[in-house]
Amino acid sequence: MSNDKTTSSGGFVAQELLVDGSFESANVGANTWSHFAKVGGWQSDTGIEVWGKDFNTPHGASDGDKLMELDYDTGASKVWQDVKTDKGTEYTFSFDASERVNTSAATNTIQVYWNNKLVGTVTPTSTDWVKSTFKVVGTGGNDRIEFRELGGQNDSYGGLIDNVSLKSTSDLEKQNEAAKEAAEKAAKEAAKEAADKAAAEKAEGSG
Repeated sequence: MSNDKTTSSGGFVAQELLVDGSFESANVGANTWSHFAKVGGWQSDTGIEVWGKDFNTPHGASDGDKLMELDYDTGASKVWQDVKTDKGTEYTFSFDASERVNTSAATNTIQVYWNNKLVGTVTPTSTDWVKSTFKVVGTGGNDRIEFRELGGQNDSYGGLIDNVSLKSTSDLEKQNEAAKEAAEKAAKEAAKEAADKAAAEKAEGSG
């Protein structure tokens, strides 16, 4: 399953497997919050709490205007998305997390599950956004990536999540290499332009 693409400038871009990794499709206004059973490709049977622009955070969303708090109400929150994968292919899962303002790390823990197996735990200790990355392997069917609140932290306060992504690891490497090559090409062109300009000015001055 390959959905990669090449930009008009020739740069390779790895295909994003998740739908609405930044929760932007949620119908919630600025300076407030709401909860949903579904947001984009995300689903939950405990509620998805989404904050609007500038609500209760000193730094805003890390991508776009909205973000998710993992602890709607006082139940054990879980939010997931199902994706079609290729069998045996390694994928890179990443997301930005931060601590809810005026809370302790003890209530902000975020667990990451892949097909019901724990693959990582993130406990934000700052209101600054920090990216976390994990590797998972596709089964060739519909695989589930899931956020869960740590048991015992059901107090309606939880870690903040934004900018969630799932991409083929090999395609990400191609994307990074293409970006590196593009940057090197741009630098060479800029250096040549500067050298040509300097030579032209020198020639004009000597004339």
